[in-house]
Amino acid sequence: MRPATDIPDEWLCLEHDDFSIRYPDTWELQNGAESVLFYILSNPTSPDDAFRENVNLVEENLFVSMSLDRYVTLAEKNVSNRYTVTDKKKYAVDGQTYYHLILNGKDGIYIMQHYYVKEKKACILSFAFDADEKESIRKEGEKIMESFRIK
Repeated sequence: MRPATDIPDEWLCLEHDDFSIRYPDTWELQNGAESVLFYILSNPTSPDDAFRENVNLVEENLFVSMSLDRYVTLAEKNVSNRYTVTDKKKYAVDGQTYYHLILNGKDGIYIMQHYYVKEKKACILSFAFDADEKESIRKEGEKIMESFRIK
């Protein structure tokens, strides 16, 4: 992924003590539950649109310090029975190192994930989308992902 240099100025910003993320006002911000801190949901594209593309952030407290590489290896094993990893790259952008994965689900849903580990905390930023959805929705979701910054 590239740095979020082309994020429109009019996008809304969710500021948190630990992170920030930007998103268009056409997407809906919802509070998460349990370990999910938030959901940012796309609007349905038609009355028959049963799946709302969404970006969400899961935060996990680790019992021991763990490297990013080790955490991602364990995460891949945990999802291997439901998803196929079709892309995996490690990036360093603006001083943040993260893994970018694309998971192909058996249900036709794709998940783009960014994994971050800082001290004893892991953050998994995910963008879930239907492969048949409009390209504009996917591009907005990817830009939302690119705008994420850990503080």
